[in-house]
Amino acid sequence: MIMGIGSTTHNTVEKVMQQIGGHKEGLGDISRKIASGTDVLTNEYLVQEGRLGHHNELFRRIATTETCLANNNLVESHMNATYSQLEQLIADVTTALAEAASFNSPSGPTMPIQQIMLSHLRATKDVLNSKYGNEYLFSGSQSDIAATSDFVYNTNITNDVVTNNYFTGSPHALISEISEDNYLTYSLTADEPAFQNIIAGLHKIISGAGGEQPNITQGQDILQKGLDELTSLRDEHGNKLKHLETTNKNLVQSNIAALEEAGVYKADLAELRLEAVETELAIQHSLVVLLSMVKMNILEHM
Repeated sequence: MIMGIGSTTHNTVEKVMQQIGGHKEGLGDISRKIASGTDVLTNEYLVQEGRLGHHNELFRRIATTETCLANNNLVESHMNATYSQLEQLIADVTTALAEAASFNSPSGPTMPIQQIMLSHLRATKDVLNSKYGNEYLFSGSQSDIAATSDFVYNTNITNDVVTNNYFTGSPHALISEISEDNYLTYSLTADEPAFQNIIAGLHKIISGAGGEQPNITQGQDILQKGLDELTSLRDEHGNKLKHLETTNKNLVQSNIAALEEAGVYKADLAELRLEAVETELAIQHSLVVLLSMVKMNILEHM
């Protein structure tokens, strides 16, 4: 008992001091939430409520989802880079077809057709050997090596398909688990029929550069077929990208729901800071009340 204070007053003082202790504990909790940016249920509470096992399972799912999201960001970047290269090749092949069509026209290109088509062959090779970071985009699962060897003009074409083995990568495309038990084949390989037809078509046009119009016409047809296939590949790849984006959005929403269910969520820092100020004021008010009670009691005993 505090000296000079009656038992009734002493009990009141003890209650005020307990309130101050509670406020200080609450302020410490608020400070931890502000520092971490999250609000978390304690294990003691979870055990008391019989929710610890379910809580841990939620965190396992959250960790799995976070891993998927991190991996999916890399996959999405790889796919966006591939999509950009497909767009570039579509534009180049479209130009090649227009130049081949105007070859014998008075307004046609002044450069020899063979030289023009060779430049398009080189552009095709550059696309197929393009990289994202340290990975070749069109080499399949063997992404550490270039997708194509040096293919140059060569008339060794059987059934309008280039027979030289220009592809040096792996025929197996890259596959990723974008969510639990949900797999996506996200890469293309340089041996796709679209690329084969583009290369074969360019070769065929080059073989008619000496004036063999049938070869040029046939080469245009093969090149057009390759362009149509390439456009379909681009569209299919774009649809996979949209599917990946939708999957990522669903994963984020799933994680938010799991975090909320687990009692973990992003803290409202502005609200927490306001709560901290209010708690500090409550502590100050309790101290004023306590000091006032002590002062009054002392004056009564003077």
